[in-house]
Amino acid sequence: RQYHSDSLMSTMLQVFKKWYGEDFKSTKHELAGNVYYKLDGKRRINLYIKDDQSVRAIFTDMKMEQQIVKALKSEK
Repeated sequence: RQYHSDSLMSTMLQVFKKWYGEDFKSTKHELAGNVYYKLDGKRRINLYIKDDQSVRAIFTDMKMEQQIVKALKSEK
C-alpha cells in the first residue's frame, strides 16, 4: 500500500508544496478525479492520480497555451 497512488499523491503533494509553495487548491475533474492545482504567474501545475501506482504532474506555460488556443481559433 506504501506505493499505491493515493499514498504517493499525499507524498507528492507535500513535496510540491515545499518546492512551489503551500497554495495548491483542489478541484474535481470528470475524468481525472481529484486534481490539485496551482497557478503561479504564467505557470499552472496540475497533480492527479493517473492509475493505481502513478501520479502525474503537468506543468503548463499559460502564455503558450493562450497562443495555441488563439491559433486554433483562427484556423476555423
